[in-house]
Amino acid sequence: MGFRCNRDGTTRIWAYIGNDDPTRGESHGAIGLAKRIAERLNGNALVIDRVMMQDCFKDTHETAQRIKTLAAQHGAPDLVIGHAAKESLFTQSPLPTIFIPTSLPSMADDLFRGTALDGVVPHHLTTDNLKHAQTEFDCRHPDLPRPLTAIFTTSLWQYSDQDNLFHDLARHGHLDGTVYFCPSRRTEPDLYQTLTNRFKSIAIHTGRVEHIRIIAPSYTSIEHGYNPYNGLVAAADHAILLGESQSILSECITRGRAIYTDTPYAVAHTLLAQRYVRDFNRHDPRQPLAGTELPPLNVTDHIAAHIAEKFNAFALQRTCDPHGMAMKNPFVHAPNLNQPRF
Repeated sequence: MGFRCNRDGTTRIWAYIGNDDPTRGESHGAIGLAKRIAERLNGNALVIDRVMMQDCFKDTHETAQRIKTLAAQHGAPDLVIGHAAKESLFTQSPLPTIFIPTSLPSMADDLFRGTALDGVVPHHLTTDNLKHAQTEFDCRHPDLPRPLTAIFTTSLWQYSDQDNLFHDLARHGHLDGTVYFCPSRRTEPDLYQTLTNRFKSIAIHTGRVEHIRIIAPSYTSIEHGYNPYNGLVAAADHAILLGESQSILSECITRGRAIYTDTPYAVAHTLLAQRYVRDFNRHDPRQPLAGTELPPLNVTDHIAAHIAEKFNAFALQRTCDPHGMAMKNPFVHAPNLNQPRF
């Protein structure tokens, strides 16, 4: 089995979010990856975030001491993952066998650059939690007119006025059903309000008010109430992303549904070539938007398998050199994977 940091032999994987925003795609991805690794190693995953650190250890403000206390309470981590993690904060003994402060896009780039998976990043969504998300979404919206078009937004400062395209899509009936907006923490409230108001005007000007239901919750209502994001990823018939986000792109294509974006220059050419991601600006409004018609695409398990394999190899070596084989990062050098080139 190889070296383990705790006498009970259980492999412990920490997703270290630290002071980073736990709602970021990077944070969700680290948590999802830690859980997949734990499954492969028959271990336990623990999420270390700001709330846990502050609420559980109010007697000290020193992060290194908090980590030592966590290790004493929950067992020392064998593997730490999270771009907010810093080696200097981990001073407990023994040190982790593998320590990965590499960002998720960098991991994916190391593993999949030039392959058919280029541009996809790991995330926390699985088949099971998507099923649960869809069930909850359907319960909250039992009579939602179909088809359902989800419009995800990040920062809208680059929004280059696709009103004409939306207008023509609506005029041809390709936005009939429900259009459901889903803002993110990066979405500017004033620009979002302008966008959704324009969309309501488009429905009026095209004479489709009776055919298009528009749902546009504010980010504040999402933050403090029901967040429809996972439900939309699971349930939407069509998906559009306004703004840039590798996480949203990767999560939306996990079920094989194409997603349109107004910022195609930021997308790996392989995803565009395979038609998982499509240039919204080039869409012919006379044609309906594409739905689920491609094989599911998810790299989380691929990366988890790679990390688990490297961990087992390092842990076996560490039995002979417990101190010299600590804190290894399998992403320092790009591995040579036998992935088919695109």
